Amino acid sequence: MLILLLLAIETAGLSADQGTQASKAAEVLQDAKVLIQTGQVLRARQLAEQVRNQDFPDASIQNELGKVFESTGDLPQAQAAYRRSVALDPLNEDYCLDLVSLLLLLDQPHEALSLLRGAIGRLPNSYPLRLALGTALEASGEKNEALHIFEQATQKDPDRAPAYVLYGKLASLMGKTEAAVRALRKAVQIDRTDARARYHLGLAQRKAGRPNRECLEEFRKAIEIDPHYSLARFELAKGLERENRLSEAVAEYQRTLKDDPSLMQAHYRLYESYKKLGLEEKAQEELKAFRTSQEPTKIRPM
Repeated sequence: MLILLLLAIETAGLSADQGTQASKAAEVLQDAKVLIQTGQVLRARQLAEQVRNQDFPDASIQNELGKVFESTGDLPQAQAAYRRSVALDPLNEDYCLDLVSLLLLLDQPHEALSLLRGAIGRLPNSYPLRLALGTALEASGEKNEALHIFEQATQKDPDRAPAYVLYGKLASLMGKTEAAVRALRKAVQIDRTDARARYHLGLAQRKAGRPNRECLEEFRKAIEIDPHYSLARFELAKGLERENRLSEAVAEYQRTLKDDPSLMQAHYRLYESYKKLGLEEKAQEELKAFRTSQEPTKIRPM
């Protein structure tokens, strides 16, 4: 009896010690996230390595470790940590989705598909996993099957908008514009604050040959919801340019570049707009900026 009691005390002590260590590891990872926000990526990575070396058999710690490694750009270590978290807690859909997101980022859709099919086998009623499966199928080129998965999701959960958005976006790309418009209108009916749905509805309506004003209305609504939605603002500017409302178009192109300097097509559209306005000097400046962005990066000799 005494031996059993001593074993119980020892086990309890070990559990408490492991809990304390896990709590400290969580604090270290939180510190690493703060360092990343302040630009101290190298130090953050060092802290993540400390946690990794302790090899905690705790799914939440491994998941947070993966997020820190991913934020520092160490994607192989991020993938390893995410995989460990899924192995430790295979019923947590969020851990699976984090790994799937990284696999798609790494252009590994087939690995993502394998992971998702296993996860859906364990969690057949998971809406997010179904949408992720459709997204992975689309990324792997299996667009018809992806569309079918999204359609199934809309039928199974008809009051949730994301599946309608994904269906509409893909249907539009596949040339099924009327089906796309119907799905996206359903999405904005369910969630009027979904800027992404508004944006894709505008694109689908344009592709379906709807009047330009209807498309512009959706792009404007998307921007009202999210003022920094640069893609929606860019499409709004293009629509204004089509209507020869050039001064308005220029203002929207400029705001687009302010929100997203990497959207270099806006420089070319500014070039065209300035030319039409007779502002040749400004037009050439924008053309130069666009051409510079198209040049391959020059590698300096060592």
